[in-house]
Amino acid sequence: MVTVRVFGVFRLDSGVKRMEADAATVRELLPLVLEEAKRVKPDTKVTMKDVTGCIVVVNGKQVSHSAELHDGDEVMLVPAVAGG
Repeated sequence: MVTVRVFGVFRLDSGVKRMEADAATVRELLPLVLEEAKRVKPDTKVTMKDVTGCIVVVNGKQVSHSAELHDGDEVMLVPAVAGG
């Protein structure tokens, strides 16, 4: 079981602040996050593209979607932000 924390606009749009999930990789986890967003906020406009566009940090280190997850890991999803 991993703990997932969601930040920024993604948190506001999805309604998800924190959740727990069973997943072996980040790639397996991301659809579960979208499912939770739709459960928490059925009218959410969040899409899989929004979820996969987040920067993923596991235990304080940025990782790719192929990264393995282990019981007790803390996963943070931070939306990429650009400005100009």
